[in-house]
Amino acid sequence: MNSNGSEDSARPNAGPLATRNGVADLCLDSPAPPRSTDPVAVAPHADKTPEAVVAALATQTHKLAGFSKTPAPTSETPELTFTVLAPLLAARRRMRVIDPRTNTSGRTRNLALRRPEWPAAVPIYDATRLTTMLVFDFDSKKHGAPAVDRDVAKVTAWLRDCGGQWISDHNPGNGGRHVIVLLAVGESYRRVNIEPVMRLLADRLPTLDLSPMLNEKTGYITPPGSATKDGGSRLLDGPLKDAVAACAARSEPGVIARLRLLLGDSLQTAHTPPSALSTPETVSADLWNGTGADARLRPEWRLRTEIPAVPLAFARHGTMPKDGRYRSRTEGCQSVLAHAALRGLSLAEVQVLVHASDADAWTGLRARYEEDEHRADAHLQHDWSRACHWTSQHIPILRSSGHGEHVVHTPPLGEEFGGTRDTPYSRWLASAAGWVQASFPGQSYRWTAMAVLQALAYAAWLKQHQGGDGTPLVGVGIRSLALHAGLMPESTVADVLARIRDMPGAPIDRVRLAAGTLADLYSLVPARRPHDLDTTIDPVDLARVRVDPVHDAWRILGLRGRAVYELIIRTGLRRRADLAAATHMAASTVDDVLAALKQAGLIVSTGRGTYGAGTVTLDDIARAHGLPAERARRLAAYLRQRREWRTWLEIRHGMVVDPGSVDPIDLVAPWDLDTELDEAIWSAQMATGPPDPQSTHSLPGDIDEGPARDEDAVALALLVAELGAVVIS
Repeated sequence: MNSNGSEDSARPNAGPLATRNGVADLCLDSPAPPRSTDPVAVAPHADKTPEAVVAALATQTHKLAGFSKTPAPTSETPELTFTVLAPLLAARRRMRVIDPRTNTSGRTRNLALRRPEWPAAVPIYDATRLTTMLVFDFDSKKHGAPAVDRDVAKVTAWLRDCGGQWISDHNPGNGGRHVIVLLAVGESYRRVNIEPVMRLLADRLPTLDLSPMLNEKTGYITPPGSATKDGGSRLLDGPLKDAVAACAARSEPGVIARLRLLLGDSLQTAHTPPSALSTPETVSADLWNGTGADARLRPEWRLRTEIPAVPLAFARHGTMPKDGRYRSRTEGCQSVLAHAALRGLSLAEVQVLVHASDADAWTGLRARYEEDEHRADAHLQHDWSRACHWTSQHIPILRSSGHGEHVVHTPPLGEEFGGTRDTPYSRWLASAAGWVQASFPGQSYRWTAMAVLQALAYAAWLKQHQGGDGTPLVGVGIRSLALHAGLMPESTVADVLARIRDMPGAPIDRVRLAAGTLADLYSLVPARRPHDLDTTIDPVDLARVRVDPVHDAWRILGLRGRAVYELIIRTGLRRRADLAAATHMAASTVDDVLAALKQAGLIVSTGRGTYGAGTVTLDDIARAHGLPAERARRLAAYLRQRREWRTWLEIRHGMVVDPGSVDPIDLVAPWDLDTELDEAIWSAQMATGPPDPQSTHSLPGDIDEGPARDEDAVALALLVAELGAVVIS
């Protein structure tokens, strides 16, 4: 059911049975909330243990079924298992019931609380074709139940090494098994992201059926406890409370990447031509130090653990693992090289290890490459390029999840921060918020504009500059504002500023254009009514604004959810109707936002139509999506771009010598410096004259005969003969 660690240490369920942050919540009489469009995984709820959930659901299920006595909490019937787990696993509140007589299913129907008498399957992908789980369907028809058991033992051992959490069940009638991996909080993927690892596993596990996981539209899976075609039930492996706990805990971030690394993928299965692969010279300088054979991963990105025992044994002794994770020695080499790149080794160091003669030498790797006698070094360099390319793609999530990085704000958010205090910056932000609501009523653009204006207020608070009339002044670049606005794209920040600064009553006034290293300078002026510029806008309540950077997690969750979440957390507004009025959102939109926030674990239902803070934090979601690594990468890129810009300016204004300039003497031909050579060349040319076209080339006779010689045709023939020209008309 769970894992002991890794090698490098979305669904709002509604209707009769809803869920609260991953564990079932009994709200049998509540209406169904709408489906979220940006599913993220769920987290455990503080006040409901898995045992309490199972016991409560057992009571409710038996009451609805008409039983007079409530069973003991330990009575884990298939009906109860289905009732508890089906809503936790279903990507949508739908199910497909299969008629065992015809092996067909009709239209999908709402997911029922009571288990159907026939087999019932739940969808793997949600309405936006995203999934938060990996489903492994092991079929016993071709290879038999013992082969299924062997494959399940292999994949669960691999998942344990990769930090996975899973639920498994089996069909006693035919020996088939399901293993459902619950991806990390905040991770959701499309088929294109999942297909590579599924095909890698299918190559190694002959009983694995890919069809459910690789069909975004009709991919369904029968959950534990469901009826089977032979009249039995799918039986859960292990206690029900452990399955509920696995749904709440989820896997560690990066399970898919770790599985690919474990299986020796490193793009070995990708159809990428060698010329298109990145080398240490061409990959991002934000990740790599050095060039050529000395290029290595920067220290801040490296994994801190040792290379695991299996790939290290292959590198030293050429030992192929007994669990079949490598189909050939090629995958073993790729796994070793990827592990080496992730830990900061360079190609030069790998070559030293390969050709060494001591006990730690990688003789197994050397033997593999020596099979290609004449191209051993070239083959190693090619595989190293693949490993570096794979590392560049996957290191952010592997690094951030393996080392518990935290989102860093500058300065740290604390009591010393401006927050909601009555300051010129908070008053301006309240005024700007009122202007945005008046200028973009009912438009989603207002949330983007509000994030940019909050970033401006935060930048002004950091600078603490004011004009002669006391209005705050802020002059920071687009890149800094993009970081303050929650990793917003720079182009979006620039577009927002360009749009709103020329609108009537805008709260910003550009008082200086950017020049050299100086950014645009903005004066944060009081906003005015768009249709009555003589009157200042009515500001929102100061308690609803806060002068701090926009959290990076809103890049994943969507900016419209930020307004609702901050009202719940900061102002004490709890009721759905109050939230809709305060944000000027439609009731249906507020329902969508609340469902998404609830699904993410940021909020929980505290009563009918009321909400409170959940157990998941914005930092949790940011870490799950590798956003700290993304922020670090952006910072490094921005620093490099600023250095390059300053260097260009210095060269442009003659402050330094252009390092790329070429000495004029380098542009002089050798014979221009040697008078005798020059004269000899000219004498030879004049003595021989130009080549005779008729003697040096075979020209068509009809264009080079008689008094009607066609000079244009002769010239064209020369072009064809000398330059390879092709006549197109």
